[in-house]
Amino acid sequence: MKNIIFKVLGYIVLRNAIFHFILPFLSKEVKVVKLDDLKNYEDWFMFSWLFLLPAVIEVIIFTFPFSYGLNKIGGSSNKLNYGLLFLGLFIIEYAINHWFIGLVFPFYKIGISILLFILLFRKQLS
Repeated sequence: MKNIIFKVLGYIVLRNAIFHFILPFLSKEVKVVKLDDLKNYEDWFMFSWLFLLPAVIEVIIFTFPFSYGLNKIGGSSNKLNYGLLFLGLFIIEYAINHWFIGLVFPFYKIGISILLFILLFRKQLS
């Protein structure tokens, strides 16, 4: 179980890193943030609000449900219930991202999330 928790944490960090890396390429409205641009408290607060807080909330909300589902799905014959669990978690992830970052970008993040989830956890899902 401990190994799966670290793998899920890595998945969440990697998902956020990939999303924030490709986001400037997907939209001309998004500007790459340089640490030199963060000059005052308001800039650091906005940076934390946009990048760190969503990641921390995702870690708190998703680590244990994903870990539990991945741990139990390996020996289970009822994969439909766990598929519904993961679908529900992706819907919750969309809602959180929609709340933080707006209308269009959560679709990109959910797409990255699902692809990365399948790539990283295909052994547990089969």
